[in-house]
Amino acid sequence: MVFNAITPEGLLPIGTGNGINRSGGEPVSREHIAFKLEGDSAVRIGKLDAPGEVPPTLHALLGFDQRWKEENTLPKSAATAAPSVQPSDPRPV
Repeated sequence: MVFNAITPEGLLPIGTGNGINRSGGEPVSREHIAFKLEGDSAVRIGKLDAPGEVPPTLHALLGFDQRWKEENTLPKSAATAAPSVQPSDPRPV
């Protein structure tokens, strides 16, 4: 996919992206997009706001090889727990 800026002269391409189908060799939920914008060397990750509402044709055009499924059994990103280590010595007063 191509990201464009809308200018008075027309559309100006400013980046590219594609749907993420696998991560670490494992299939993942079809709701994230990897993209890179012009002038930025980092690859960014975006998440579809309502993947179930995206029409099938558009979902495929975004680069996904399967439709997103509500009852997805694929691994999801999980929040990490906060550190539980506490200092052993109290701070001096």
